[in-house]
Amino acid sequence: MNQSKENKSRWRLVAGLKLFIAAGALFFIWTKVFQKESIQDVLVQFNLVFQDGYRRFLLLAALLLMPVNWLAEAVKWRMVIQKMEGISLLRSAGAVLTGLTVSFFTPNRVGEYAGRVMYLSKGNRIKGTLLTVIENMAQLVVTLVLGAAALPVFLYRYARMPLYVYLSVLIVSVCFAVLVVALFLRTSSIHKSLARFSFFKKHERFIHVTKVALPGLLLAILGLSWFRFLVFSGQLYLLLLVFGVQVDYPSAMLMIILTFFVMTLIPTFAFADLGVRGAAGTFFFAYITSHLAGVVYATLTLWLINLALPSAAGALLLAVVSPQRKESHGQF
Repeated sequence: MNQSKENKSRWRLVAGLKLFIAAGALFFIWTKVFQKESIQDVLVQFNLVFQDGYRRFLLLAALLLMPVNWLAEAVKWRMVIQKMEGISLLRSAGAVLTGLTVSFFTPNRVGEYAGRVMYLSKGNRIKGTLLTVIENMAQLVVTLVLGAAALPVFLYRYARMPLYVYLSVLIVSVCFAVLVVALFLRTSSIHKSLARFSFFKKHERFIHVTKVALPGLLLAILGLSWFRFLVFSGQLYLLLLVFGVQVDYPSAMLMIILTFFVMTLIPTFAFADLGVRGAAGTFFFAYITSHLAGVVYATLTLWLINLALPSAAGALLLAVVSPQRKESHGQF
């Protein structure tokens, strides 16, 4: 009984923290952007998008990159799952979209795992969840490494600090990046470490599946994760241009990397993620542009393109297609 009360109290504390973060992010956006923008200014911005052929072209390009983004994720997930169970690329794409739909209403997108493994055989779903965690960590590793590389550059260009402080940050960032990659590439041996604990030892038949995550496979999914990062960061840059934020590509990429880096570090819900995304974007882009409203519009549009639209497609797929695995050949 006491344990149950403690769990409820912990859940309420975490939920309250996430709501506080979301409220703070939205307040930050309001004070930085919308207090200075009238409804007429907002309408003018969106009217320009549809009246300007060049901006429409950029918006279309950002839209067309969305399936490229999620197809790369489907290829990445299939590469990992294939080590355990045969699955077609089409079925993998369906699992990715369904997982995205389920994750849309869960904290930190944890529902993504349940949504994906529904497409696997029942006996492989726990193992499939572990492999999905490993596959998702590849994207996390890329974001963390890029963020660790971007932070010293940002401090050097925009922050006034003593040289010894900057050098300390640089050394810590390099060590952090190397450590993150090194630990990830040793994933195949994680079952040995976990088996030392009684809880995991009882479920060794499940954690044994991590042995398939050999360095060659991990490097391959890191490469695809890097490609995905280039795709969705490129989408955001295109959308910045769509909404009239005129910044050069290197400076924009620095701020985009730091925006995604901060988003990765802050726990939140899908809807609250929108506020955190906008707040992080306006904070960093304030160093290179005064058109912060355009930054917010760009991050909002990216959220709609890359999360809301695919989630709607996944909901439709879930309604019309049974994910239940009927055979072992990976046919969708």
